[in-house]
Amino acid sequence: MSRRRGNLAARDFLPIKILSLLSGDLEVCFRRTLVDQEQVEYFRGRVPASIRWPTALFDRRFWARLSVEAYDLVVFELSSAALGELLQMPAARSGFQFWAGPIWLRLPTATGVVLKDADRVEVEQAAQLGFDGLWTAPWQAADTLKRLKGALQRAGCRWYHIERYSRVRGLCRQVNRKRRQLRDKVDLLCRDLVNSNIQFTETLQDLQRVYDFQSSLVGEFDRRYMLYKALGGLKLHLSDSSAAIYLCNPGGFAAHVAAFQQPEIDNPADLEELFTKTVVKEVLRTGHCLLVRDAGTLTPISSEQQGLLGGWSLLGLPVAHEGRFIGVVVVYRQTGKEISESEKNRIKPLMRPLAHALDSLQKLEHVICTR
Repeated sequence: MSRRRGNLAARDFLPIKILSLLSGDLEVCFRRTLVDQEQVEYFRGRVPASIRWPTALFDRRFWARLSVEAYDLVVFELSSAALGELLQMPAARSGFQFWAGPIWLRLPTATGVVLKDADRVEVEQAAQLGFDGLWTAPWQAADTLKRLKGALQRAGCRWYHIERYSRVRGLCRQVNRKRRQLRDKVDLLCRDLVNSNIQFTETLQDLQRVYDFQSSLVGEFDRRYMLYKALGGLKLHLSDSSAAIYLCNPGGFAAHVAAFQQPEIDNPADLEELFTKTVVKEVLRTGHCLLVRDAGTLTPISSEQQGLLGGWSLLGLPVAHEGRFIGVVVVYRQTGKEISESEKNRIKPLMRPLAHALDSLQKLEHVICTR
């Protein structure tokens, strides 16, 4: 391989290895022409009878079986009929590009063909098939070695362009691979930027919501009015919902805003008692939010009370300031869709300004009562 791909001028000092697939008198004549040449090593091969000729020229297994890479030139005979059959095959007419066309155009070994009793038209047709060497019998012995070297030079140039094209294709594949990697990185960066902007926008919206809610409570000194105002603000973010607030001091529900009427429960105090036994108790015990998809599964309440709350969706949120529980906000929805995690996360930040407002109001009430 390296000897064939090396400097073509070095062939003047190297023996040329020839594999001959000729037969009969044609092979004898060709061998006699080259046997006395010091720069030629002659090897004789044969085409197995099981192989259909000349279609075998388009079979990779045929060339692999010959081990053509061990030789500099492979020479064979083509009759007029075989030449016509080759010309009719699609693979021979697909062009002589390096990535297409006949197999012998993609071999590092030179290929030569001998035409016997061929006319000028057949010689031109054989030349169109792209063989590196072409002989017509009878030929002049003195001109044979020169034609051999010319075939090797053409094969060397052809192989040089094939390798160059392969390197260019490899470079293009590498560039395309890096381009795809860069595109993926840019896409990932763009997605991160978009997600960051979305998160930043959501954070701004949360801050604006908290600010508006806190601003609505500032300056209110009537506890009852402030609590109903706070529950009304919470309901703006939870459609078709009811809300109530439980205060640890003095202990009990201080405000309750219902969005619907419950026929089975005439007295809201009964409903608040159920909330105190279940949602409020659990939130004060754990200090975390409690979201119940179906209030009918709550304990400890009687089966009759569970039947009354069946299908309700409950949400309990702790109201704490500086590690001290001030109360619990209970939001519930009787009909429609359940309270979702996104709705819980939407109103959870509002508990902090509510706790701060209640703590400030309780301190003010304590100061007023002690004077």
